[in-house]
Amino acid sequence: MQNITAVMYMADWKCSNCGFVKSTRCKPRKCPECGQSGTFEKV
Repeated sequence: MQNITAVMYMADWKCSNCGFVKSTRCKPRKCPECGQSGTFEKV
């Protein structure tokens, strides 16, 4: 039997509206700081 290791990479996402940075695997939909949607860009 083979050992398979899944590696999940974290990315830093920055809100272009307020500058809030969040580290997560998936792009956040809404900024928890300013409440804007669709403003996150990968940094």
